[in-house]
Amino acid sequence: MGFGAGPGVITEEYDGSTWTAGGNLNTARSNLGGAGTQTSAIGFGGELPPGSVSSATELYDGTAWSSAIPMGTARYQFGSAGTQNAGLGFGGRSPASTATEEWTLGSSAAGTASTLTTS
Repeated sequence: MGFGAGPGVITEEYDGSTWTAGGNLNTARSNLGGAGTQTSAIGFGGELPPGSVSSATELYDGTAWSSAIPMGTARYQFGSAGTQNAGLGFGGRSPASTATEEWTLGSSAAGTASTLTTS
Protein backbone atom coordinates (compact mmCIF):
# COMPACT_ATOMS: atom_id res chain seq x y z
CA MET A 1 0.00 0.00 0.00
CA GLY A 2 1.08 3.58 -0.40
CA PHE A 3 3.08 5.29 -3.10
CA GLY A 4 3.50 3.36 -6.29
CA ALA A 5 3.52 3.38 -10.06
CA GLY A 6 -0.26 3.55 -10.29
CA PRO A 7 -3.47 2.14 -8.85
CA GLY A 8 -3.32 -1.53 -7.96
CA VAL A 9 -4.68 -4.18 -5.61
CA ILE A 10 -1.42 -5.92 -4.65
CA THR A 11 -0.19 -5.79 -1.05
CA GLU A 12 2.92 -7.27 0.55
CA GLU A 13 3.82 -8.34 4.09
CA TYR A 14 7.25 -7.96 5.71
CA ASP A 15 8.41 -10.50 8.34
CA GLY A 16 11.59 -8.66 9.37
CA SER A 17 13.77 -10.06 6.60
CA THR A 18 11.70 -10.75 3.46
CA TRP A 19 8.61 -9.51 1.65
CA THR A 20 5.82 -11.90 0.64
CA ALA A 21 2.51 -11.46 -1.18
CA GLY A 22 -0.44 -10.43 0.97
CA GLY A 23 -4.14 -10.46 0.17
CA ASN A 24 -5.33 -8.25 -2.68
CA LEU A 25 -7.26 -5.07 -1.93
CA ASN A 26 -10.87 -4.94 -3.18
CA THR A 27 -10.48 -1.41 -4.61
CA ALA A 28 -7.50 -0.70 -6.90
CA ARG A 29 -5.84 2.57 -5.88
CA SER A 30 -2.50 4.22 -5.15
CA ASN A 31 -1.23 6.77 -2.62
CA LEU A 32 -3.52 5.46 0.13
CA GLY A 33 -3.08 5.48 3.90
CA GLY A 34 -2.65 2.46 6.07
CA ALA A 35 -2.02 1.31 9.62
CA GLY A 36 -1.86 -1.87 11.66
CA THR A 37 -0.04 -5.18 11.54
CA GLN A 38 0.22 -8.18 9.20
CA THR A 39 -2.84 -9.79 10.74
CA SER A 40 -4.93 -6.72 11.55
CA ALA A 41 -4.63 -3.71 9.24
CA ILE A 42 -6.63 -0.90 7.69
CA GLY A 43 -6.20 0.75 4.28
CA PHE A 44 -8.11 3.92 3.42
CA GLY A 45 -8.48 6.67 0.84
CA GLY A 46 -6.22 6.82 -2.19
CA GLU A 47 -6.04 7.90 -5.80
CA LEU A 48 -8.13 6.18 -8.48
CA PRO A 49 -7.62 6.23 -12.23
CA PRO A 50 -7.95 8.55 -14.06
CA GLY A 51 -7.21 11.24 -11.47
CA SER A 52 -10.19 10.75 -9.15
CA VAL A 53 -10.02 10.30 -5.38
CA SER A 54 -11.27 7.44 -3.16
CA SER A 55 -12.82 7.44 0.30
CA ALA A 56 -12.86 3.61 0.43
CA THR A 57 -11.83 1.91 3.69
CA GLU A 58 -10.82 -1.74 3.90
CA LEU A 59 -9.89 -3.96 6.85
CA TYR A 60 -7.33 -6.80 6.64
CA ASP A 61 -7.46 -9.96 8.78
CA GLY A 62 -4.13 -11.43 7.66
CA THR A 63 -5.70 -13.19 4.68
CA ALA A 64 -8.36 -11.04 3.01
CA TRP A 65 -9.55 -7.42 2.81
CA SER A 66 -13.17 -6.46 3.56
CA SER A 67 -14.98 -3.17 2.96
CA ALA A 68 -15.76 -0.87 5.89
CA ILE A 69 -17.22 2.61 6.49
CA PRO A 70 -15.64 5.02 3.94
CA MET A 71 -13.67 8.11 4.94
CA GLY A 72 -15.67 11.32 5.34
CA THR A 73 -13.18 13.21 3.13
CA ALA A 74 -11.90 11.39 0.05
CA ARG A 75 -8.14 12.07 -0.27
CA TYR A 76 -4.72 10.73 -1.21
CA GLN A 77 -1.06 11.36 -0.27
CA PHE A 78 -1.96 11.92 3.39
CA GLY A 79 -0.51 10.92 6.74
CA SER A 80 -1.84 7.88 8.55
CA ALA A 81 -1.12 6.22 11.88
CA GLY A 82 -2.54 3.76 14.38
CA THR A 83 -3.98 0.26 14.33
CA GLN A 84 -6.96 -1.39 12.65
CA ASN A 85 -8.98 -0.64 15.78
CA ALA A 86 -7.97 3.00 16.24
CA GLY A 87 -6.40 4.91 13.38
CA LEU A 88 -5.94 8.43 12.02
CA GLY A 89 -5.88 9.94 8.55
CA PHE A 90 -4.68 13.55 8.33
CA GLY A 91 -3.88 16.19 5.73
CA GLY A 92 -3.38 15.15 2.13
CA ARG A 93 -4.66 16.11 -1.27
CA SER A 94 -8.28 16.19 -2.39
CA PRO A 95 -7.11 18.68 -3.79
CA ALA A 96 -5.73 19.99 -0.47
CA SER A 97 -7.16 18.87 2.86
CA THR A 98 -6.52 19.90 6.45
CA ALA A 99 -9.11 17.47 7.85
CA THR A 100 -8.19 14.86 10.45
CA GLU A 101 -10.30 11.72 10.68
CA GLU A 102 -10.33 9.19 13.50
CA TRP A 103 -11.35 5.55 12.95
CA THR A 104 -12.64 3.45 15.86
CA LEU A 105 -13.66 -0.19 15.46
CA GLY A 106 -16.01 -1.64 18.04
CA SER A 107 -18.54 -4.41 18.35
CA SER A 108 -22.27 -4.62 18.80
CA ALA A 109 -24.87 -7.36 19.18
CA ALA A 110 -25.42 -7.21 15.40
CA GLY A 111 -21.75 -7.67 14.58
CA THR A 112 -19.11 -5.05 13.85
CA ALA A 113 -19.94 -1.39 14.37
CA SER A 114 -17.57 1.42 13.48
CA THR A 115 -17.45 5.15 14.03
CA LEU A 116 -15.63 7.82 12.07
CA THR A 117 -15.22 11.38 13.31
CA THR A 118 -13.83 14.34 11.37
CA SER A 119 -12.26 17.48 12.79
